[in-house]
This record gives sequence, structure tokens and C-alpha cells, in this order.
Amino acid sequence: MSDLNVRRWTGAFGLAIVALLLIEFPFRVALGVPPLLEDTARYADYVTKTSGSILTIIVIDIFMMACILVFLAGFRRLIQVARAD
Repeated sequence: MSDLNVRRWTGAFGLAIVALLLIEFPFRVALGVPPLLEDTARYADYVTKTSGSILTIIVIDIFMMACILVFLAGFRRLIQVARAD
């Protein structure tokens, strides 16, 4: 793969990471502060009410971790090409 393609893919996945973070942020804010674990009834109610948001955050995080792996692999390649010594 040419260096230009590596740069493009690395940049695209870097931007994808930022976009996924911006998409995930409102979900995390909407969750609010969870109750203490000792208050089992309120905690169970909290988890039941926020289960959809929690699942969405988990799915976004899975895609974000995949993007981070591709970004770091491309970044490593760019560093190797820039400083071959």
C-alpha cells in the first residue's frame, strides 16, 4: 500500500474516532449519575431504564476500538516510513 493511501486511511479512521466520541457523549450525559449499589431497588430501576443507552454505548465503543486499532497501525507505519533508521 502506498504512503498516500496509508495517510488517507489513518486520517479517516482518526476522524471516525472523533465522530464516534461525539456521538457517544450525549448518551453518556443522558445516563446521569447512578445510585449507590447498596440501594438495590433504585439501582435495578436505573439499569432497567438506561439499558438501551448502555447497549448503544457498548456498540459505539466496539466500533471505536476497531477504529483505534486501524489508526494506530497506520500511525506506526507512517512513523516507520518517516524515520527508517
